[in-house]
Amino acid sequence: MTMKMNRAWNSRMLIKQVGHAVATPGYYDADNYYVESRTESFAFWGVNLVGNKFSQFQEGQAVVPTNGGDRNSNYRTLFIETRWRELELDDKVTYRGKHYNILRKSSEIDYGFFCYLIEESKDWKPPTP
Repeated sequence: MTMKMNRAWNSRMLIKQVGHAVATPGYYDADNYYVESRTESFAFWGVNLVGNKFSQFQEGQAVVPTNGGDRNSNYRTLFIETRWRELELDDKVTYRGKHYNILRKSSEIDYGFFCYLIEESKDWKPPTP
């Protein structure tokens, strides 16, 4: 049985979200003043679900090591079709007014999507233009 992902990507579950990537990292100038990092924001459409698909499988890259006993429903799973930009571990996601850190990512390119484990960020806010 093959996966029919084209039906999933055409569903009404796709929600517009905003990704924030670091365009230039922060640095100290010649006068020793810190220049803040600059981020670029971009829109993408994806499926954002409550739950943690990664609690069952050990794959992909992770920000923090996890042990087998951790089960937390505060995590969300984000699925993005491969036609959109791939997110990195230091990127942020804004979804329904809340900002999320990417904790783990898994490339499911064979099936046509990327998968991410995200957690709400308590202290990060997008920079004001």
